[in-house]
Amino acid sequence: QERAFYLAMLDIAPKLLSCPNLAMSVALNFAAIEPKISAAAKSFFFRAQFDCVVVDPAQDYHPLHFFELDSKFHDSTEAKNRDRMKDEICSAAGIKLLRIRAFEQKETTQEAFTQLIREVLIPLSP
Repeated sequence: QERAFYLAMLDIAPKLLSCPNLAMSVALNFAAIEPKISAAAKSFFFRAQFDCVVVDPAQDYHPLHFFELDSKFHDSTEAKNRDRMKDEICSAAGIKLLRIRAFEQKETTQEAFTQLIREVLIPLSP
């Protein structure tokens, strides 16, 4: 699923750099958000990663989009708690975490992800 998503992102934004499984601590400034998040989220921050962060190499690798690929593995109570902490951190950082979920196996192809990504990104276009 993550490979198909990555290939779809390459098709959609070939001039941007898609960074899969990027550590949250690399993408976000902890000092800037630390006062705004719970103790649990602070601890989680250094263990968490984004499924994909899209950066612009022409703008000093500035992060543009943050993606999370949700699946049935996000349905457990433990996973929901991790997702809430990730949402809390992103909110404190002032970024929108774009969640994409494929509900069926046929939705995990490169072509299906290309369409899903476009649907998510179109409202964000200027």
